[in-house]
Amino acid sequence: MEMPEIVPTIMIATSIDAVLSFAALWVLNFMQSLQLPFRILLALLLLGLALYSGYAKWPLTSILWIGFVFTVAYIQGKWYLWKPMFKAVNVRFWRSLVTTWIMQCIVVLIFFLIGAGIGRVMGR
Repeated sequence: MEMPEIVPTIMIATSIDAVLSFAALWVLNFMQSLQLPFRILLALLLLGLALYSGYAKWPLTSILWIGFVFTVAYIQGKWYLWKPMFKAVNVRFWRSLVTTWIMQCIVVLIFFLIGAGIGRVMGR
């Protein structure tokens, strides 16, 4: 019996990592180029999105997607710490990324619950 070839799978996984790394670097570099008032406006829009998702009774799975957006904004704010990890994608990078995403999902959940509470008080 022939052994399955592993090399194409590794090459595909490596190319997917490269595409994701390139896309993330492009988004983060774009956000770094924005001026401070625009960054503040984006931050307020993110908070408003998290609050509105609870107010509008969006499904709980929206917390995961909004948490991803919050994670991108957090990494952009701490870019000087994350830049070396983006250049050397390794286990530490993925562990840090998942931990950051989970923490940002908790932050989004808190704002989601505040928005849901405001919706209940207002009779929605």
